[in-house]
Order: sequence, then structure tokens, then C-alpha cells
Amino acid sequence: MECQDGNCGIEDFEDFFCEEDWICTGKKYGEDVPLFVVAEQNKRLQIPNPFLQELQLPGDDITVEQFIRQRLPHISLEFIVTNVGLWFSSDIPDATLPALLARSIPSETFLKSMEHAFSQAWFNGARSISDPRFNEGSDRLPLWVLTYWRKAITLKNMQNRWIKSNQWLNHEEARSKDPEVKKMVLKVRQMFAQLEWNGRMKYYNNMTYTLELSRFLGTMWLSDDHIYMMMEEFTLELAKLSGNIQIAHLSFASQISKVDATIQASAQVHYARSFLGRLEDTIKSNSVEKLFFPVHINGNHWIAGMIDFKEKQLHFGAWF
Repeated sequence: MECQDGNCGIEDFEDFFCEEDWICTGKKYGEDVPLFVVAEQNKRLQIPNPFLQELQLPGDDITVEQFIRQRLPHISLEFIVTNVGLWFSSDIPDATLPALLARSIPSETFLKSMEHAFSQAWFNGARSISDPRFNEGSDRLPLWVLTYWRKAITLKNMQNRWIKSNQWLNHEEARSKDPEVKKMVLKVRQMFAQLEWNGRMKYYNNMTYTLELSRFLGTMWLSDDHIYMMMEEFTLELAKLSGNIQIAHLSFASQISKVDATIQASAQVHYARSFLGRLEDTIKSNSVEKLFFPVHINGNHWIAGMIDFKEKQLHFGAWF
């Protein structure tokens, strides 16, 4: 909110943004900037609702098959040597939407430089973006073009993940003569035609997204989210087989390594309420015979561990 009369009291200064107090005053943007100023900065970068649909960026709800085929804005690979400060202008935006959409998007490396420089440039009076790659920099693009470029690059990176997964699927189908592999590939392709490319999934308290499934199709590194997915699926399958088998939480291995060999009497109450204490109670009350758990080795490899309480044995083996 800008001051209409240029006279802001202390209370107004604490609650509302007054441009005269912050813009073109020589202030340096730093960690001590109040939250209401940060909120105003974020508003300047927000894409106005009328333009969201016209920018034609795909939503998270289209299928994987549609997303792979989606035509996204072109990301330039050119090396930009222009000083990033010259991209900011104090002029009012005047570029039309077609002019914005017709140009390529700067590389992600250069965009990061612009995003880093934006806050101070805004404090210095920047009201628009001047792109020297087109029309000799005469067009004045709105500040929110930075948000549009970031969204487009993020979508392109996500699309590339699904494209690589699809290419890996094609490769596996072409090289394999196993009819079961052919059936599995066909099943995955049918899923591509129905599955949202970045929809929310049930795993990890509904905090995982279908984009993560792309990593299963290829040689990309798996994350904690993937281990959670597999553990939840294993738990459901084990429930059908036996009530004497249980899978521990992802943090079990790290928690057990921190426990002292002897638990002092004064710590018994604390232990009983801890993750391991509650797990021990569950194991005893449900007569669990085998406890399976994942172990992350050297920060780059997962293996499976198993405690056989009946035989009093500890087993480890390669998982993947």
C-alpha cells in the first residue's frame, strides 16, 4: 500500500508498505527487511490472474501422455554477457503479451542471476524488465515476467524427467524379448494416458506427487519419498500374509544407532515415549517375529535389514 499524501505515521509504517520510505532511498536490501516489505515485493512478482490463462502454461492435472507432448516456451542456451543490472528499468511496462510470448526465455543460469539481483533493483526503483536480446531492449516487460520465466523453466525440467522416463521405457521394450516385459510396458503406457503428471498421491500423508514416479522408470537416483512409497506398499502386502511381520519407519536405522547400550533408570520414562520405545511396545504386544527396515549406506545406497526375534538373528541384504 502506498501513502497517498506522503505522510506515514509510525503505526502505518509498521503495518503497510509506503513506497517513499523504501524505493529510491538508497536503502540496501538485506535480512532485516520487514515482512510487509517482502510481501509487497512478492506482489510485484505475482502474475495477474487475467494473464495466467493467456500464458498457456499447462496445469498439474493433465495426463503424463499429454504433458510429454505439451509444447512449452523455448529456453535459450545462449551465453548472456550483458550486465544483469542493465536488464532492470525504471520505466513503466509497455510490452504486449504477444511480444512477451514471442521471445525465448533466458537460460536458467542467467535467470538465477536476475532473481538474485531483483530485490536490490526493486529498491533502486526498477519497475520493468528490459530484454536487450530483442528490439535492442526497447520493450519494457512487467516485473512478473521473472515469475513466468521461472515457471516455464521449472515445467521444462519436469517435462524432461517424464520424457527421459518414456525414452527409457521405449529402450526396454525394444531390447527385451520377454512377453512379460511387453505386457508391463503396455500397462505403464495405459497409465500414462490416465495418470496426472503431477497429481497428489496417498503416500506419506498425501505429501507425494506422481512426478516422483518418473524416477522408477530409468536410472535416476531415488529419494526418501520413493522409499516411503515402497514401504507403504510392502506393509499393505504383508498385512495380507501374516500379522507377525512388520516394517519399521524410515528413521529406525538412524534412531537405533543413537541408543546407548544401557538405558539408565532415569531415562526409562523418556524412552517409553520415544519412537523406539513405542515400536518396542508394538512389537511385544503384537508378537512380531520379524521386523524389516531400510538402511541408507554411505549416503548413496539402500539395503534391507531384518531382525528375526524368534531366531534372535540380524540379517542384511541388497535391496536395490
